[in-house]
Amino acid sequence: MANYTHGIYGTLKDAVVPNAAEASSATVAVGTLPVHLLADYTGMVGVPIAMSNATAKSEFGYSDSWDKFTLCEVMQSFLGGSSDNIGGLYCINVLDPATHKAASDTEVSVTFADGVGTITDELAIVSTIAVDGITADNTSASYDWVSGKTTIRATGATGAKDVTYRRVTPNTVAASDIVSAIAAIDDLYPLENVIPNILIAPGWSDNPTVYAALVSKTQAIDEHFLGFVLADIPTSAATIEAAIAWKASNGYTSKYSKVCWPCASDASGKIYHLSTLYAREMVRNDARNDGVPYVTASNTVVSSGGVCLANGTTVKLYNEHGNSLNEYGISTAIAWGGQVRLWGGHTAGFIDSAADNEASAIFDTNIRMLCYIINGFQTRWINSIDQPMTIALRDTILFSEQSLLDGLVAQGALVGSPTVAFLPSSNTPGDIIQGNFTWDISATPTPQFKTARAVVAYTTDGFDAYIESDGE
Repeated sequence: MANYTHGIYGTLKDAVVPNAAEASSATVAVGTLPVHLLADYTGMVGVPIAMSNATAKSEFGYSDSWDKFTLCEVMQSFLGGSSDNIGGLYCINVLDPATHKAASDTEVSVTFADGVGTITDELAIVSTIAVDGITADNTSASYDWVSGKTTIRATGATGAKDVTYRRVTPNTVAASDIVSAIAAIDDLYPLENVIPNILIAPGWSDNPTVYAALVSKTQAIDEHFLGFVLADIPTSAATIEAAIAWKASNGYTSKYSKVCWPCASDASGKIYHLSTLYAREMVRNDARNDGVPYVTASNTVVSSGGVCLANGTTVKLYNEHGNSLNEYGISTAIAWGGQVRLWGGHTAGFIDSAADNEASAIFDTNIRMLCYIINGFQTRWINSIDQPMTIALRDTILFSEQSLLDGLVAQGALVGSPTVAFLPSSNTPGDIIQGNFTWDISATPTPQFKTARAVVAYTTDGFDAYIESDGE
């Protein structure tokens, strides 16, 4: 099975690209949502959920306790502002109230007036709420994510009543649950026609097992597509030196990933993982450029808050400090002019002191452009699979892909003269007999303008002006 192929595929080779161009950006975030706050959370556990606007909070549950419900951070970042919703977000929630719950019920006394009472407990599983002396058919409950209260309606209830419910236990969610859920990313293209090319798991990606699983998935999404991981170094590594050492010792070095440290806060004091902020700005930039991922999120202003550890402790990171992290393939954020800027355009596979950095691993836009080319080739030509491979079809693919690559050069996403070739060495008689055909594509992603330097020299030539003036 491993050697047999039927369909359309793409492969990324060292320093060369195979296969050409188009796919919109979609971020998949894996973590926990407070779906227990919904009266019915059917279909919201272990499957991708499309989130398109701010109403997602009321549709899928929301809490400001981001440490317990990690996907709420992503929802707030991508969808928090009605005038600035990024979109392109799919969440896979692993919190299952049927499994991750306390062993016994909680009982509280609630005062009812005209059959209505409230409780304030964001861990209450709404569907389990029961009122003493009132049948289930005459009881309903709903959570308001703005007020943080659950309203209970119990027909005929008045005065103090005992209310029981089961509490969810988000602390029992394990890294193994996240790893298992990563497999569901494969469902997005077959079911939703979406290529999930950015993968994040804030609050979990600082676990090496989760990071490894995400990176593995990016190289075989639905056994076809390539993606890019945004991960975090835990801020328990509380200094620049500690973060650099942690990255190296835990193997956070894949070129299919961007590794971030520490965190950043907004003006209201909310603390975000940098992986979330980088993902948001990548999606925003891609949307501005027709889905082509050639503009980095680095040097983007993301807040007027500050750079900090996960516990809120301020970290003084300026340009030179950010460069110290970038040198080791760690993307960060810096304070500059009273604002917080994302800082670092490298992949995690880059180390400045390395004798020979792989070209595709130097910039995040390098590897993302190559993945974009591969993914687009597969979506464009799937309808031709199992049709007669005529000379005309061969040439149609050649000319079409070349035209698309030339268009990317004109857009500024590629430089030079990318080529598409149908080579004898890649299409031997044995390959052709089996119906296996290969187009070799070479392309150069546009490098990032990482450093600008002005060389200024003092000259005495200006003194000639005195002499010329005196002689007139």
